[in-house]
Amino acid sequence: MDKTEQTIFDEELREKEIKRLTSPLIYKESRLSRKVYDIEGNEIPVSQRYDGEYILEPKQGILTDDEILKYAYKSKVAAEIRLKRGKNDFNDKKFLYSNEIFMYWFGVILFAGPLLIAWGFIFHYIFIIICIILVAILIFYTAYVFVLKDYTSEEYKTKLPISNEDLKPKVSIEKEEEIELTPITNSPTLKRYESQVNDLKQLYEVKEKVAIDMIEKRFSPTEMTYEKFMSTLKSCSNLFYEQAESTLNIINFSTDNSPKVEYEIKNRIDVLKLIIEKVDELTNELVLNMSSLDSDSDEIRYLVEDMEKLIKSVKDYK
Repeated sequence: MDKTEQTIFDEELREKEIKRLTSPLIYKESRLSRKVYDIEGNEIPVSQRYDGEYILEPKQGILTDDEILKYAYKSKVAAEIRLKRGKNDFNDKKFLYSNEIFMYWFGVILFAGPLLIAWGFIFHYIFIIICIILVAILIFYTAYVFVLKDYTSEEYKTKLPISNEDLKPKVSIEKEEEIELTPITNSPTLKRYESQVNDLKQLYEVKEKVAIDMIEKRFSPTEMTYEKFMSTLKSCSNLFYEQAESTLNIINFSTDNSPKVEYEIKNRIDVLKLIIEKVDELTNELVLNMSSLDSDSDEIRYLVEDMEKLIKSVKDYK
């Protein structure tokens, strides 16, 4: 395989992996069990179920770290990348290490507990001392994993920080009254939100394409249901990009990162995530009802109504 063929093969593999990560899961239920598969037919193990949601993990060596954060941002691999990049998020730590910590505590209570109690009848004071030491070690280790430990990789630790001078608005030396009207984001916190919004925009593009594809496969363009779904999806898209742009404007042109500004940005980002979730839910329902003769099932109809209510509520808020 020459260099050109290898490049084409790698690109096809990348596109296939992105499609796998962004396409809705397929649920197959029987009388005894419920199995979940990705779009390629691979069964998703229960170990990849977290808080009631099955989460796809990216295959190794195909996507870059930035692409994993974009297309598989809920995965454990993405959580590890965020921690290595210095984003000290407690939810990521909980996602990655809560089971490990739980097993340590469970092991002590289930196995060491009865043994220590038995020793307590013979060596009363030694029993108390051992229990205190053991609990103290577990508490310290739990605090170390979730709070104290710095997961930032050496690669990011060695990067030079941006100086405050580089973040200040530029003022003309010759005429002090001439100020360059450029975005004045002077807070690393707000800059972090800018990256998050851009990632959500790119993720939505992928989700929207998948939803359109499912609608076109599920319904004929002559059906009223087709027009209804496409119209609702179009309204969602308009709302999403309006919210995204207004959020970026707040981020780029805010003079500080006051609690009020940060609260507003977080609210708008939550709306963006909610819109993505609704588009995802619509796509999932279309997949589940692909073989149904009913072109307007109750589940899909209720979901479209929810999307319309979301659009109206956000517009009323604005």
